[in-house]
Amino acid sequence: MDFIRTVVAVTLLAVLGQAAVVTENGLPFHWDKAPSELSQLPTVDGVIQVKPWDYLQRMALYKLLINSTDPYMSSMGPGEKQ
Repeated sequence: MDFIRTVVAVTLLAVLGQAAVVTENGLPFHWDKAPSELSQLPTVDGVIQVKPWDYLQRMALYKLLINSTDPYMSSMGPGEKQ
């Protein structure tokens, strides 16, 4: 019985591990559709208001973070621009 549980657990982990990789040309889906500037994000009364559950708005935050820290990461290898 323990053998069957182990096989099922390993199979389940393998399936879930493969399902977690969702990319398009090495980037998350719709990466090019996500806003790349703060001015493109929605504002309410002059304040930028990002909904983290909105996929494109969340991707915009990741994109802004990567673009703003890219100059400091040159020792980690080529960035998105190269």
